[in-house]
Amino acid sequence: VVSMALTVLRRLIEKHGVQHSDVGMLQVSSESLLDRSKSIKSHLMALFEPHRCTNIEGVDNYHACYGGTAALFTCTNWVESSAWDGRWAIVVSTDVSDAPKQYPFMNGAAAVAMLVGTDAPLALEGERVSHIVNEWDFYKPVGWRVMEPIVDGPASMEVYFGCLAACQRELQVREGGQAFVDGHDFLVFHLGSGPKFVRHAFETALAAAHGESVLADEEVAEHFERLVEPSLRLA
Repeated sequence: VVSMALTVLRRLIEKHGVQHSDVGMLQVSSESLLDRSKSIKSHLMALFEPHRCTNIEGVDNYHACYGGTAALFTCTNWVESSAWDGRWAIVVSTDVSDAPKQYPFMNGAAAVAMLVGTDAPLALEGERVSHIVNEWDFYKPVGWRVMEPIVDGPASMEVYFGCLAACQRELQVREGGQAFVDGHDFLVFHLGSGPKFVRHAFETALAAAHGESVLADEEVAEHFERLVEPSLRLA
């Protein structure tokens, strides 16, 4: 995870001509920490130390699939805060996914780096909702014999759908009764176990907004193809 993180961070800096001295925040997310105390972010400072640039805030965000989102929110919050000093924030998400034998599709490894600042070509809207609860559907206990998580697939899906429904209800209250599935040109869902999982999530959200029997199968398929399918091209 450190090697991949160093690679994507170096590529981002070089490709976009970012000066090391112009980076003021660096947040990392992962499910595969190497140490229970030392952050991956501290490893990444090796790219900045030769340039005598060590005044960079940030540590690691460690929370399964949500860590990357949390790291991004932390960086955008910093850029919008009184603590911001005009420099760039960078998010690095890096992970090695070791999966139980019954879930081979969850194996993989990847890293991505995101540059965060003002006047961005991709802007985040201020409106957002979180629904975080204490569950035991996916976890990696200290001392566990392998790096793969303890997973209850069906339970994980129900936890996700429950959180999705709760967020949708809160957004619907804020937005004057309009469901989020009707208020946007495109929708992006957590990939979970793959495109079928996303289809199920969308249908769940659509049913919560309109009722189980309001839309015909053809209408559901049309809505999915128009709103969600473009986000699944790579998957």
